[in-house]
Amino acid sequence: MQKHILITVSALALAAGCFKDQGAPRELPTAGSLEELASATNKAEIARVLLRGGKGDIPKGAFAGLPALKVLDLAERGLSEVPEAVQGLDKLEHLYLSRNSLSSVPDFVFALPSLTYLNLDGNGLAALPDSIGNAKGLRWLRLNVNKLDKLPASVAQLESLQRIYLDGNRLKSVPEELKGKMYLEDITMESNLVEEIPDWVGKLPAIRNLSFAGCPVKKLPADLSGWEKLTSLSLANCGVPASEMARLRAAMPKTSILF
Repeated sequence: MQKHILITVSALALAAGCFKDQGAPRELPTAGSLEELASATNKAEIARVLLRGGKGDIPKGAFAGLPALKVLDLAERGLSEVPEAVQGLDKLEHLYLSRNSLSSVPDFVFALPSLTYLNLDGNGLAALPDSIGNAKGLRWLRLNVNKLDKLPASVAQLESLQRIYLDGNRLKSVPEELKGKMYLEDITMESNLVEEIPDWVGKLPAIRNLSFAGCPVKKLPADLSGWEKLTSLSLANCGVPASEMARLRAAMPKTSILF
């Protein structure tokens, strides 16, 4: 009887909407402009600062007194350098710096202890500093549409890396620094100069998605046994011969393959 009553009460509570928002993400306190940030009375609670597309310099102390800041969006601001205000943001997890005019990335970016996501797309970067290896917790790295012809050797130290996006650079080979990455799931290298996909790429234990679309790929691994776990493979506009297409499809019947 008691069990029946409990079930009935729970059912009534559900019907009344008591659990309507159970499990729904809580809206994070956000500032959408420097002016809003400066006048905020809840600075200690602000978790996101979204300044994408704005104008003007970022003052050195703009993000002081924000102990809960996790997401900082500075994309599309015409920045020629990363603002010093980013330095020392110990709780920052996601940093967006895409589509600016950065010529370099300072060491203090890779010293952010909680950083897991970094977006540097569309900056025309020709090189990255060795200090990138200090970003031990980095899981997602976006470097699309830059001028990179290699990655620093220290990228091999990014043991937590899960996704790396390198489309539209000047890379002639798949970076050896990615070899053996235990958690790496996605590699995209579209519109680079890659001619060969080495055997070790398919042997990455967690790899799921690969894209070399628009690369002049001439050689694929002889052994495709490790590629069966791939969810998707794009070789569009690579000029892959029909015989290789047939071999890939036979070896990976469950993989979505695009030629």
